[in-house]
Amino acid sequence: MSISQPTKAAIRRCIIGNVPHLNDRGIENFAIHAFRVYEDICKPYFTATLLIEDQMNNTDPYLYPAVNVEISFESLPNNKKYTETFRIYSIESKPKGDDLYGGMLITINLIGEEYYNDVQNTVMQSFDNKTAVSAAVEIHNTFISENGPISATQSTGLIATDKLPHMVQNLKPIKAIHDLLDKAISGTWTTHAFTYFRNKQGYVIAPLQELLTTSPILGNFVHNPASGSDLNKILAGYNEIIHLRPMAPPSQETAAGIRSVELDSLMKTSSFFDVKTGNLFNTSSTQGLQKLVGTLAKIKSTKGLSAIGKSLLKDTVKTKFGARMMFAVLNEDRQPRAIDKHGPAGHNSQEEAFVSALNHQKKYWISVPLQSGINITIGNRIKVVYPVNTKRTEKTLFVVRLVHEIQYKTPGSKNYEPVQGTTDMYCIEW
Repeated sequence: MSISQPTKAAIRRCIIGNVPHLNDRGIENFAIHAFRVYEDICKPYFTATLLIEDQMNNTDPYLYPAVNVEISFESLPNNKKYTETFRIYSIESKPKGDDLYGGMLITINLIGEEYYNDVQNTVMQSFDNKTAVSAAVEIHNTFISENGPISATQSTGLIATDKLPHMVQNLKPIKAIHDLLDKAISGTWTTHAFTYFRNKQGYVIAPLQELLTTSPILGNFVHNPASGSDLNKILAGYNEIIHLRPMAPPSQETAAGIRSVELDSLMKTSSFFDVKTGNLFNTSSTQGLQKLVGTLAKIKSTKGLSAIGKSLLKDTVKTKFGARMMFAVLNEDRQPRAIDKHGPAGHNSQEEAFVSALNHQKKYWISVPLQSGINITIGNRIKVVYPVNTKRTEKTLFVVRLVHEIQYKTPGSKNYEPVQGTTDMYCIEW
């Protein structure tokens, strides 16, 4: 009985256009050096990089931008195959070096079909009596969807009415979806912060706090940095952490210039003007806002705002950072104040505080064998156990980014065995 060593993996199929990497006689059309696929919680599509070797310009007839690339790999004894179809985004090449046949190393950057669906479409649509998430799901299903169903957590309240529908005009689908989610309020998760991305299970629209708190745990991993050459641990190490790298990226507040805290305080609104009623409420003591009260009372009976009113709105407050609006313009014909993202209920401030807390949380890069890493996808959680001196520490981490990587030891050899297949996960502690 043979035992598959941890990290052992193989690419079972790689087709560029209609050309497979192995022909019917097992002879290579092109040699694969490495393949990496990237999942990211900020994107509704996957990206990938394929590094191949070409001799005698064999790939020239079929290597073009936007050509389909299908790839499938596995890591035994896990019989789960990871299969994806991409399109070529860009191609780079460089000479291999000491090669009598003029060999070239070609880096092919790949991107999901959803990217081209976004580039090739423009949304012009009105929505009435819909929630922000319902409208976002409709745009996704119409323009973006390619790989599986969408799981969406519904938002609260309508973003538009029959009287004043919400208009999406000349926006790319992904931009339109993000604009709608910027208006979304969650009835359960008070920090809101809706996110939109794709993982191997499909597409997700949900508050980030919900995912951090309730998403399923897809894997358990153990770090044994002192295992050395212990054969038992090596052969049973499919869930063994290869590297665990704690990190804390620099906070925005340490950047040069204006600190983010100062900017946040400028953008927080203490006063609101309601177009429906013409009332200015929750006014602060700022001189510019007090100046508006009398003038707005004169123009509120007119339909819309006069040129004078608009000018005053732009010139409300002057600070050392220049002119900034210290109030929000609301319209309760479209959306009640209680569910307006930037309204007096403070939803926007709660989201800002949540995002700021995330920025200061500890992060980890965790590398594991592909045998277990192939089961993980972004937007879910993992458990890790690792030693701290003589004690064991256990943490639940949320997977934000993920990289599956296969690198071949001897590309072009008859044995064609990979040197390793690993999964690197960028995780956040919550």
